[in-house]
Amino acid sequence: MDTKRLKATMWAYPWDMTAIGKGRFLDLIESAGMTGISMATAYHAGLFVTPHHPHHRLYFPEDGVLYFRPTQGTAEQLSLQPRLSSLLEAGEPLRDTINEAHSRGIEVNSWFVCTHNTDLGMRNPDVVLRTAYGDPLYYGLCPANPKVAEYLVALLSDLSRTHAIDAIDAESLGFLGYPHGYHHEKDLLGLSEKAGYLLSICFCKACLRKARETGIDGERVRRVIRGKLDAIFEGGPGIAGEGDSLAAIASDPRERIDDPEVQAYLQMRVDVVMDLIRSVKASLRKGCRLQLIEWNTPDKWWMYGFDQGLGEVVDGMIMCCYDRDTSYLERLIKESRNALPNAAIIGGIQAGYPTCSSPADVHSQLSSVRSSGADGVQVYHFGLIHRRNLEWLKAGLSESR
Repeated sequence: MDTKRLKATMWAYPWDMTAIGKGRFLDLIESAGMTGISMATAYHAGLFVTPHHPHHRLYFPEDGVLYFRPTQGTAEQLSLQPRLSSLLEAGEPLRDTINEAHSRGIEVNSWFVCTHNTDLGMRNPDVVLRTAYGDPLYYGLCPANPKVAEYLVALLSDLSRTHAIDAIDAESLGFLGYPHGYHHEKDLLGLSEKAGYLLSICFCKACLRKARETGIDGERVRRVIRGKLDAIFEGGPGIAGEGDSLAAIASDPRERIDDPEVQAYLQMRVDVVMDLIRSVKASLRKGCRLQLIEWNTPDKWWMYGFDQGLGEVVDGMIMCCYDRDTSYLERLIKESRNALPNAAIIGGIQAGYPTCSSPADVHSQLSSVRSSGADGVQVYHFGLIHRRNLEWLKAGLSESR
């Protein structure tokens, strides 16, 4: 029986640290049995219940801002101008945390949300995803757009070279999808997973230009996808519960293989994202790991723009499942391990309600991560769970050996 302690990292927001001071923050991280922190350094908007923040119980983070200062030359040269958090007026939380964390043997990762940036999309509508109807998805930047690629490569490189971080945990480094969970998002049709995916396929100018360069008639592909969506919106299969599943796109020859041009367009999306990931990895400081945060099993990775070639590029995958039932979490870890045998596979779990309401729930999550063969666990989230849950984590990490 493997008795090695499970390597455990916890997600945290910069305001979690600034509110209580880095010493107390790191004390609590250690008391939960953590060996690492993944601190948000580029993040989106939200509304969070913060049970143990000393100044408030509800928190609205700034939308799409950076929580680190890029070097002046890097930022000035970008076509897309980043917006900096007001928290930086009092110092830089990430930099302030690194030295003391490392002195305690705690790793510090940068949690960087990449193509999900509504603020940047609203300010630069020419770089957002566009549906087959031309509708903008403002929350999603298109990775095929050179301005977006430039933005991400430059900032991630700068971050890794100016901060002694151990890894970048990259979230949404690819094509985003629909639905997303935007403010008051409404769908009274009950669109199926397949219909949502068809709405997610991007036909922005950058994607259509890339298609032309690759010898693909992107306008024809758009007409094909729009035709499928028209049939759904006119009442055909595609409404939830009507037997129209995403599996049809992935495996049904009528949906994917019988139209070589559609297939080529979808493969082009994979090529775009894989090239971007390679560029990001090549730009990082030597020794700084690149880890992707992902929720889908390997058979669905192509939908968002990457494939099993990731094993030759990234250092790890953080495979997330926040369900109380651990069966999908176990499947995620095992299938990702089989797909990427040379990459670190980390189980991403939630340690708060409704996933974990007792010590037994935490133990179940951690035991599933270990028994599935993961190299570590990443826990969501320091600032959003009760302090007692931190105690449950420490006990669970000991018990799950």
